[in-house]
Amino acid sequence: MSSGKSEALAIIFNCAEKYEKNLKNKNLLFVCMDRNKKLSYMEVEFNASNFLHLTGVKLTDEFKNDFKGVERFAKVFYKKCLVKRLRIKDFDFSDDGTTQLKLTVLPMLMEENLSANSIGDYDVFKPRLYTEKTAGNIKGCMGFVFDENAKKLIPNTILNEDIRNISSNQKRIILTYQKNKGKKEYSKIIYKAKKIDWSSICFSKEYEYLPKPTNE
Repeated sequence: MSSGKSEALAIIFNCAEKYEKNLKNKNLLFVCMDRNKKLSYMEVEFNASNFLHLTGVKLTDEFKNDFKGVERFAKVFYKKCLVKRLRIKDFDFSDDGTTQLKLTVLPMLMEENLSANSIGDYDVFKPRLYTEKTAGNIKGCMGFVFDENAKKLIPNTILNEDIRNISSNQKRIILTYQKNKGKKEYSKIIYKAKKIDWSSICFSKEYEYLPKPTNE
């Protein structure tokens, strides 16, 4: 990807539209299977203020000084992206080059299911980054941290790396469900793995209500 800000801005605008359509104010539930075929679950939430962190850009002091608090200017940043009013002078790239790397894979991860087929625990021995969980594939992934206000995992970074190289305790995602934030139960399946005998899958008591795909 070109290092030019105009190219970055085009990617950010496009991704904001996809985020608005596919992820904002949504919860995802990943149903995962380990090597012993044991199931586990990971629930994540997406809000308007999370989008800024996913782009990897640094807002200029001039932009931030107009607003009080990180969450406030993060929401304004997102709104400006949606209406294509963010300006080149409003942001800078990170000095370590990670902004360009993140923007390269960001479009792929703005799909309903994040284009994710695996989850894992972020490798704590990796430098320069704090995140807890990862969801993605061999081309890139999204990092998540637990948020005390949401009481759920929320996205806090994008990683332009093979998920197998940066995470441990990796599990295969066999199903991904989506619901609107605040709704009690999941019903919409947005991803299902191939070659699964769905009649053999038994959810935990908490998720017994979930619809399952039928064997074809």
